[in-house]
Amino acid sequence: MFDPLAFQVLHISAGVMTTILKRAADRGEACSNITPRVVTLSTDLFRNELFGTRTPAAKRRLTEIVDDVFLPLVRP
Repeated sequence: MFDPLAFQVLHISAGVMTTILKRAADRGEACSNITPRVVTLSTDLFRNELFGTRTPAAKRRLTEIVDDVFLPLVRP
């Protein structure tokens, strides 16, 4: 089954995530020294979830990726 959201997320480039995180850092919502590995981590984990399960990612899994893994790494 084709998931349009999955398609959109997989096409977010590191450049887009870098811009998002820089703006968050400017507002004091993220660290200013985030490594390239961390910049792409959320989309990498999402891609792994899709390819590993071959099904659309459950909302619970997406929440875990963002709230439990990604945000703790980028918060100031």
